[in-house]
Amino acid sequence: MYMSTGNGKVGRVVLAAAAKHLTPVVLELGGKSPVIVATRRIIAGKWGGNNGQACVSPDYIITTKDYAPKLVDALKTELKNFYGDDQLNSKDLSRIVSSNHFARLTKLLDDDKVSGKIVHGGQRDESNLKIAPTILLDVPEDSLIMTEEIFGPLLPILTMASLTGTETASSSGAPRRWIYDVFLSFRGADTRNNFVDHLYDALIRRSVHTFKDDEQLETGMSIPLELLGAIQESMFAIVVFSRNYATSSWCLDELVKIMECRNLTGQTVIPVFYHVEPSIIRYQTGSFADAFAKHEVRCKEKVPGWRKALIEVTSISGLDVSNTANGRESKCIEILVDKIVQEKSHMVSSVVEQFVGADSLVENIQPFSLHKIHEDPGNIIHNHDFSWGVDEPWKLMHRETLIGGQQWEEMQGFTFCLPRKDGRLFFYFEGPPPQVDLLIASVVLKEVEWSTSGEDINIIQNPKFIEDGKQWARNMCRAEFNSSLGYAKTTNRVERSSGIEQDISARLRAELVYELNVEVRVSGDNEADVYAALRIRRTNESRCKVIIARAPATNKKWVKLQGKFFLPDAPLTAVIRLEGSPPGTDIFVTGLRVCGHQAPSDLDPRNASSYGINFVE
Repeated sequence: MYMSTGNGKVGRVVLAAAAKHLTPVVLELGGKSPVIVATRRIIAGKWGGNNGQACVSPDYIITTKDYAPKLVDALKTELKNFYGDDQLNSKDLSRIVSSNHFARLTKLLDDDKVSGKIVHGGQRDESNLKIAPTILLDVPEDSLIMTEEIFGPLLPILTMASLTGTETASSSGAPRRWIYDVFLSFRGADTRNNFVDHLYDALIRRSVHTFKDDEQLETGMSIPLELLGAIQESMFAIVVFSRNYATSSWCLDELVKIMECRNLTGQTVIPVFYHVEPSIIRYQTGSFADAFAKHEVRCKEKVPGWRKALIEVTSISGLDVSNTANGRESKCIEILVDKIVQEKSHMVSSVVEQFVGADSLVENIQPFSLHKIHEDPGNIIHNHDFSWGVDEPWKLMHRETLIGGQQWEEMQGFTFCLPRKDGRLFFYFEGPPPQVDLLIASVVLKEVEWSTSGEDINIIQNPKFIEDGKQWARNMCRAEFNSSLGYAKTTNRVERSSGIEQDISARLRAELVYELNVEVRVSGDNEADVYAALRIRRTNESRCKVIIARAPATNKKWVKLQGKFFLPDAPLTAVIRLEGSPPGTDIFVTGLRVCGHQAPSDLDPRNASSYGINFVE
């Protein structure tokens, strides 16, 4: 094993050399570490700790334009108290560790973009390898000193009109990296088992990586710390306000943290008003007034911060469920998820990593062509699940495998077809925890021929419902998956359209006839119709639902549903859903197959019915 420390450049050199021999490596690397003002502590941390040559040393300061002159004067005064008038020759000031490092720091100071920004210090003694404590004001963010860790006695100060909306620079200058796409904030007793549950399923179904406390927290973790960390690392925060939201002090603390992240990291906050008027929240009247009356007694010191956060969040444009889509929750959820997906497609999420060379691969991908990928993603330090996929704003597909760190391992190829290539499209690799390195040796993409022989290939993923129904989504219902017997049971259905579903958009090929077969049963003593529905979306405004197969079902035996459909062109999304029986009736599903075959040469809307085919225009 090889252990090393240094900056990112050193880390890349070490890791590249070790990878050739599959040598395990432990790297402790530095980065940019900004601070927001506490004068004596800054001096002690910056110059008192080996003259800035320590990983915990403050790298730069962020402050307001109004406060900057006061800060500079305070730093000069305290530096004099620490190191005297002749600070370069102070016996208390550490030397630079080497001549090479001295030359590097000198280069940072001599950069044309910052040489005129020195407001204190700047003196240097090459023979004794000493540089005086140096303060620089308003250095450009694209200067050398701001694009890598300083690791020395140079302290830049960045100024802002205000600290609201500030996003700190990173060591690479790259966009903010997020662990989660969405953080869901809600009062569990009000919405966990209805609106939030359905919203969470809809987000997951659209490949939006979402943190919901009862889904993501591991046993034994400290809930407050874990939640606060998840808030900070989420691109979006959806705050679901319900009538009793304000009775929870933890919800209010959570909201304060969310608004803080909105101001400091640029997090997008979307308030959802679930059957509660925004004015009640903003002015804390009604049920919110009752809750705050109790808070004034129990935790009075927190109340001003909570009130401020509620006023701020209600000034943001949000979703009022009662006054949107006639109060239809399913439609409100669809609108909300569409908004997230659309905005997410223009931002960077750390869940999806672009890699060098992907652009040339993407150029070769054409709509309706069938492609196959082989990749060699070797050398992960420990065994971990590993996913890869092709991503567009409208669809995500992936497969997983388990790979280890002792040798290069080839993942099996995966065949895919994109019905369109509208916008951003790239390959990604993900899976191991953030601290685990992943090396990609090669990726090969080739076009292959479509099979027109009518072979029986099921485009439904996970038809036996293994791994708790992975690939299956729940629409306004709950679901139990029995993988040993290969069936799913949908419960707690609230509408006839409630049921389990699967998005088949990326696996559909236009101009093939698809045949659907499935067996169903229902609970209770009465007979009830069950049907397999194909839900199509061609644009944001154009949607349709086609019943592919329908049959009356009972609880006495399995009933087979059969039907065919044909799409002359590819939709934006296509979802198969098993639904139909009255609310409260459980639906059992097994053996779902959707297989494509060559269409009859004379097929058109006028003669489709003679072939028993639903022609989906």
